[in-house]
Amino acid sequence: MTRVVFDCMVFLQAAARSSGPAAACLQAVREGKVELVISSEIIAEIRDVLTRPRTARKFPTFSVEAADLYVSYPMAKARGFPAHPAPLARGSS
Repeated sequence: MTRVVFDCMVFLQAAARSSGPAAACLQAVREGKVELVISSEIIAEIRDVLTRPRTARKFPTFSVEAADLYVSYPMAKARGFPAHPAPLARGSS
C-alpha cells in the first residue's frame, strides 16, 4: 500500500472544501486506498490551526470539538512516526 504524509494545509483545505482535492486525499485514507503516516507534531499543528481565532472567524461552525472529530478518524487509520528520527550512524572507514 502506498504511504502518504499530509501536512496541515491538506487538513485545513479539506475542512474548507469537502469536495476539493484535499478532501479526496483524506477520503482515500478513510477508504484504505493509501496509508497515512503522521507524527504527533503534525497532529498538534492540525489541531492548533483548525482552532485558531482566524480560522474560527472564517469557519464559524467549526468548533474545537469538531476539529477533534475531524482529525480523529484519519488519525485512527494512520501510522505514527517519530518527529525526530535517530541520526544516521556513521560507518567506520
